[in-house]
Amino acid sequence: MSRKKIVVSLIGILLALGIAGALLWFRPILTVKNFVVDGAVHESKELISQTSGINLGDNLVRVNAHAAASKISELPWVDSASVRISFPNSVAISVVERRVVLFSEHEDGAHLIDQHGRPFSIEQPPIGVPKITGITDDIKILREAIAIVEGLDEPVRARIVEINAKSAVELTLISDDGKRIYWGSSDNRDAKLAAVAAALSRAEQNVDISGAPMIAVRP
Repeated sequence: MSRKKIVVSLIGILLALGIAGALLWFRPILTVKNFVVDGAVHESKELISQTSGINLGDNLVRVNAHAAASKISELPWVDSASVRISFPNSVAISVVERRVVLFSEHEDGAHLIDQHGRPFSIEQPPIGVPKITGITDDIKILREAIAIVEGLDEPVRARIVEINAKSAVELTLISDDGKRIYWGSSDNRDAKLAAVAAALSRAEQNVDISGAPMIAVRP
């Protein structure tokens, strides 16, 4: 085949592709017929689909996946979202929901606090989530409280029902039987985490692990 014929053939192919692309863009040949939502537990799949701004019958080729994901991420329980087109007729949505680590009590109800230290919803907290009291709007305090909750082994963590924060250096853990474990500041966190189980097993109701591994009795 001569070079001229090759060039002509390539031009023909490009024109055909261009026409096909234009048809797909301007005419709803491929349309949205269903949504596939993955990862949703607290937010309904229906609400997530509606929030995306994508409707059944929309031109699949013209769907703005990035914009849809941004809208979905604004839902209270959604930490992150991704949207992709699944040809020939589906929109696949994947969400990662926030984890409730703490909650604080306010006049309008319980404020759920996620793993980043952000309050995100006002509703009944899940069973087993500790309450934070005292100073509840300081991000440094919230992050330390979260580090404590997430750093404890599950059997130990399940015993902690409250974290009281008088200041960033005066945290106290309160157990399900009323025992008060003075944590202090964020210093020496690993040793303190290891000391909580031992503190829970002691008979005294007020103990101090701020100097862990040493455990003292508080008046």
